[in-house]
Amino acid sequence: MVLIVPPDHPEIEAHLTRCRTELVAAVKRALKKADLNDRGITVNVLGKYIVLEGTIDEPYEAQMAVEIAEKFAGTSFVCNRMLVRWAGPTPGEGWHRH
Repeated sequence: MVLIVPPDHPEIEAHLTRCRTELVAAVKRALKKADLNDRGITVNVLGKYIVLEGTIDEPYEAQMAVEIAEKFAGTSFVCNRMLVRWAGPTPGEGWHRH
């Protein structure tokens, strides 16, 4: 006998919410262990993807965060929406257009 439960069943939704919450917490713990937790990285789960968002200082920090998230979701299931702050000169401070 096969029991078919609709995906929007309240118990299924509650279980999925707990799983997403636990996954986000696990990724955040791993980022903290790598000293990336205080970098302004936000972790979300969207479907089967881990989504990393925020603004960071160095490109290598984004790569590290993605590699950490990939350990939880796999290499094809991490969306990197992080931005790297521009640390170069601003217009008027030695920056010239050619």
